[in-house]
Amino acid sequence: MAKPVAFLSPNDLARAVGVSESSVKRWADDGRLQFVRTAGGHRRIRLAEAVRFVREAGLDLLRPDLLGMGPAEPRSRGGGGGPTAEALIEALSKGNDVAARQMLVSSFVQGDSAAGLCDGPIRSALEVLGHLWREGPEGIAIEHQAVDACAQALMEIRAMITVPKTAPLAIGGAVEGDPYLLPSLMSAVVLAELGFRTLNLGPNAPSRALRAAVRHRDPKLVWRSSSIELSASELRADLAEISKAFRRMPEVVLGGRGLPRSVHSTSDAQVFGSMTELAGFARGLRRTGRRRST
Repeated sequence: MAKPVAFLSPNDLARAVGVSESSVKRWADDGRLQFVRTAGGHRRIRLAEAVRFVREAGLDLLRPDLLGMGPAEPRSRGGGGGPTAEALIEALSKGNDVAARQMLVSSFVQGDSAAGLCDGPIRSALEVLGHLWREGPEGIAIEHQAVDACAQALMEIRAMITVPKTAPLAIGGAVEGDPYLLPSLMSAVVLAELGFRTLNLGPNAPSRALRAAVRHRDPKLVWRSSSIELSASELRADLAEISKAFRRMPEVVLGGRGLPRSVHSTSDAQVFGSMTELAGFARGLRRTGRRRST
């Protein structure tokens, strides 16, 4: 596995994307690419800034290993997107979590959205591997390792995203008793990519814990995920408990296969069936900057 990097030289970034070092230096001097200088006066580029620039400029990542991502297979932007579900399933089913993480992280750096990766290869792969428990302990182990690999990839992606301290805040987590890690983590990564500061309370986050976080931080958006079956009355009680902390009414978004079918008529919240839908809503919210009144 490649060694993580914090800063890149202009030459490192140039080789990673297949351009000349002088081009990178020119982008830096023109203000398109932020950098710092060492005590000796040399330019150094933070990894998060390099990732931002590669994505926004539409550059091909030819040497992901130079960004600390390992020797993943490069692809061109016209080549049809990120890793296929089949490729990810193959890596995960063989226990090759390093290759799986590299596929996902490299695809994000090259411009694939977090929502697209979550709704595409990750979702498809885990739906297939999620049935392996029927094959006994070995299948269960493969499934759990696959979830861990995807979680690590998402956390790596999240760490690459720089969000200003002045950006709006989003807070969320899975309902109490819900042990599933990925849905809330996916929400946090998707929202971070779209410019939100995010506080993810993770799985099994009691409403009183989320209420405490909301009271102290006054978020613009609150998310709640449920992968376990939840009745309409349980959902109402959960949201009522959280709403006690609202100083200004945030947008409340819900998602997950465990939500009751009548959720649309039982809560004052936006309900989404995919990360792509959440991303579309969040993008609009960032564009308008609105906040509901109480």
